Amino acid sequence: MDDLTGAEYDTLVKLIKYGAQDDGDLPSKSGMRSLIGKGLAGRDYLQKKANYATNKGVDLYNGIY
Repeated sequence: MDDLTGAEYDTLVKLIKYGAQDDGDLPSKSGMRSLIGKGLAGRDYLQKKANYATNKGVDLYNGIY
């Protein structure tokens, strides 16, 4: 996870430890946008909580911890 910014790291950790989140509960909206761009997170407003970690994001996290 060395290539993640602090905002990306904080956001990814929250998504994995606490599950999907609403926009207002994210540590960083810019971090979330960057994670989506890297394929590490996704957003689906048809779900109750729109922001989530993808399998790729979980795999990256699990490779570190």
